Amino acid sequence: MLLIGFVWWTTLLGPGPHDDFTVRLPGPVGVLVLTAASVGLLARRRNPALCLALTVGADLASVVLDLEGLGYHYAGLFGVFFVATSYSLGRAVALAAPAMGLVYLAEVVNAGGRSVAFAPVWVIISTALALGFGQVRYLREHLVVSLQEQVDSAERTREAVARTRVAEDRLQTARELHDVVGHRIAVVHLRAAAALRSLDDDPETTRRGLVDIDHAARDILVDIDQLLADLRADEPAPALDHGPVRIERLLDEFRSYGLTVRARIDGQLSGVPPQVAWTAHQALTEALTNALKHGGPDAVAELHVRLGADALDLRVSNPIGGAEGGAARDGWGLRGLRERVSELGGRVNVTRGTDFVLEITLPTARAAVTR
Repeated sequence: MLLIGFVWWTTLLGPGPHDDFTVRLPGPVGVLVLTAASVGLLARRRNPALCLALTVGADLASVVLDLEGLGYHYAGLFGVFFVATSYSLGRAVALAAPAMGLVYLAEVVNAGGRSVAFAPVWVIISTALALGFGQVRYLREHLVVSLQEQVDSAERTREAVARTRVAEDRLQTARELHDVVGHRIAVVHLRAAAALRSLDDDPETTRRGLVDIDHAARDILVDIDQLLADLRADEPAPALDHGPVRIERLLDEFRSYGLTVRARIDGQLSGVPPQVAWTAHQALTEALTNALKHGGPDAVAELHVRLGADALDLRVSNPIGGAEGGAARDGWGLRGLRERVSELGGRVNVTRGTDFVLEITLPTARAAVTR
């Protein structure tokens, strides 16, 4: 409304006969032209092109009809300005130049050769200024919008990264929890069931079962304390040695639980990268625990470990006894194992039939590079 008032005020107020300012009332044609310019200014936000057409049309009409007052030309400049604030420079010039060119030609014709030199100066400079100021506003608004979009995008990216990290931490914690206590709890369950069965007939078996449960429970407490310490630590704990000595201890542990393990190890495992050794150790633990759980009273596991030039191959098989062992769905242990092996670029193959067969291939060269 201020712009409309300015256009009307600068049209009504003009120089008088004594070089003072006086009020001039426009005729019906002038009122009609000013009304058209006012409608154009009202449409400046919704339709800048219509605003330009009506305001520059009012400016052109004032020149052709020889209407007094600067307000008509100010209206045309406002139209140019709002087009420049709404469009890129190329499009704004493409719209404003032809329109203001008509005003320029009208000024030239109307001057009749008396003030031809002044017409291009007035029209061209004022139009260029309107375009320039409009483009400054256009670029500033688009810069603000662009910066805000970048801030919003960075915020969304940060939130997505944070959610991903939380999900990865939860997955890692779930894996570690299963690796630390999963097989020992399974041993506790199996030994407790065996102790209950032999409670009346074989006290010695019961006693050995209770001793195994006691040892497994102590190990669980120690492992959980270590897991919590690692999760709270600022720096990751150093990798443990899961080489040949550690594997032999693991096999002896399961043999003490009553599992018959026939093992064959080809190659020197002492040079295996820590990540590969750790994953192989967890794979053996998972496979031997499943053999103990599902193999029945005379559980047997066949183990073959082969270290090649660029990969470690692991194969564990055991007969499946009972309906429980024939389940086709992977448990949490196998799911976590597949994820660990996949992270190292290896592969896992599980075969279920009369025997349960777990085959794993772990590339050693790739792990050695990333250690």
